[in-house]
Amino acid sequence: MTLRKIILILLYFLTIAHSVISQGSWQAILSAPNGGRYDDICFVNDSVGFTGQSSEIYKTTDKGAHWNLISLLDSGNQYYIRSIEFINDTIGFAGILYSSVTLQGNLFKTIDGGYSWTLLQNMQIQQYDGICGIAHFGNILVAVGTYSQQAWFYRSDDFGASWTKVDLTLLASGLVDCYMVNSDTILISGIAEAANQNKATILKSVDGGATWQRVYLAPAPNSYCWKMFFRPNGLGLASIADGPPVVARTTDFGTTWITQTVYTATNSALGAIGLLNDTLGWVTDQYGSGTWKTTDGGLTWTSVITPVLKGDRMVVTDPATALICGQTIYRYQSGLTGLQNPPAPILPSHELLIYPNPTDSKITIEAMAVCNTFGLLDILDEKGLSVLHVARQPFKRGKNSFIVPVEKLPAGNYKVLWRNNQTFVTQPFVVVK
Repeated sequence: MTLRKIILILLYFLTIAHSVISQGSWQAILSAPNGGRYDDICFVNDSVGFTGQSSEIYKTTDKGAHWNLISLLDSGNQYYIRSIEFINDTIGFAGILYSSVTLQGNLFKTIDGGYSWTLLQNMQIQQYDGICGIAHFGNILVAVGTYSQQAWFYRSDDFGASWTKVDLTLLASGLVDCYMVNSDTILISGIAEAANQNKATILKSVDGGATWQRVYLAPAPNSYCWKMFFRPNGLGLASIADGPPVVARTTDFGTTWITQTVYTATNSALGAIGLLNDTLGWVTDQYGSGTWKTTDGGLTWTSVITPVLKGDRMVVTDPATALICGQTIYRYQSGLTGLQNPPAPILPSHELLIYPNPTDSKITIEAMAVCNTFGLLDILDEKGLSVLHVARQPFKRGKNSFIVPVEKLPAGNYKVLWRNNQTFVTQPFVVVK
């Protein structure tokens, strides 16, 4: 074999090796507990980050490699942390969902890096409300809530000392996420009002939140625009939950959007979404039904066989590192080989029981909750449209029963949809005449 052939062969294998290494991989973080659900994660620089689950606040100082429990919002660990946002390494906020009669939804603030927290009393948060999303730009803070109604927008220009509150129920029935391009340009996402069939929606303001315009409406009814992600150049993606598996894509900081199909299915719960750069990115199902990868900035998606990431939020900390939080915390690093993804434990989940089924007059709905939670209970028809609202209330741990007359509904196939803090649960039933 000639020297030239040997050199060519070596270059070939080096090219393959570089390609494999440069792809990187996702790893589950072993120090992150798997006992619950992490709904949000934020970093104040490329090393220091925060997340939370239930009432627990966790902190990392090494780019997410290790996480330590630093505080509890209440001694009984009963609060439900939905969102977390730090303005710097000392001032931060944690958004809380309504979870019980005594622990109502609100916003907590820390001024010592997350080691102690104070419940804010100045946000005009009403019963059953809470904070699903938080974002900031400089010292300006915005928040929205909740997925379970109502659609409120909050803004503070003084680190949370005072707030303005805007009612957006004419444009949305619930809000989930928010993003600030600058002090004036803000995007918020959630579920549209009934007149627009409760479709996933995105609203945009260019005057700091005083007025709003709808910039996106998804195809399917009773769906949510769950999480948004933006690159510095205006390329952005948004995940759609509780509808066909699609994402919304923008190239102009959310002024215009198009819908891109992720895969073929009737329903999904897409959550965490993001781009490591202008081409490489991922979207995950919140409850583990799949993970999908894009290499063209969100135009097309392919299934990732392993690992399947149960994700709710993705953040990028540097050009080579991203993290996803959900059932646990996962980290992606360019150039990392191998996979450290231990099987996640099977956690108990809320369940629905419906009887009799079929029925010609009434049904009994038993919402079996594994913990205290809050939620909406609705009956949907075959098209996914809400035909009967059953309840919006706290659900205690254990059995929560509802007797619902359905004799006025036409014969056909229906399903009960239970949207709660931890998950969305559906159960079909049939009305006969």
